[in-house]
Amino acid sequence: MNFSLLLVVALLSPSSGFTQDLAQPPTEQTAPELARLDQVLTLAQEAKQQDRLAPERYEEFLKQFRASLDEARAATPPSPVAAALYARILARLGDPKQALAILAPALDQDPENASLGVALGHVRFGEKNYPAAYAEAEAVLKREPKNKEA
Repeated sequence: MNFSLLLVVALLSPSSGFTQDLAQPPTEQTAPELARLDQVLTLAQEAKQQDRLAPERYEEFLKQFRASLDEARAATPPSPVAAALYARILARLGDPKQALAILAPALDQDPENASLGVALGHVRFGEKNYPAAYAEAEAVLKREPKNKEA
């Protein structure tokens, strides 16, 4: 088995403390499992992009990852941060429409929320809608000038 796949699978394990150290405090407090999965996806996508993870192994990873994502989503209480993380993950998995469907009601309830604004910007950027992504980043920075995510 490829070492990169073993690393990613090990990081999928909830007992792994590796990604907990990397999580942002507000995210970790409100949606720790989604934050961890977001980081695991980053590692897997980087490994795939750098040809350290074979396409068939990546597909195998995605099946396991989606199952873990479904479990984490079901176990995570609703919050703007959870919606933002889930939408970001969906967009990175190639499903921007579903990501927007998650963000829309959350933004209706809390249109000034920076986490949701940043997530919307990420989705728009992924769609190559750069003017909308830029506008969203600007709006977040107007409210929170020190927001590093925007």
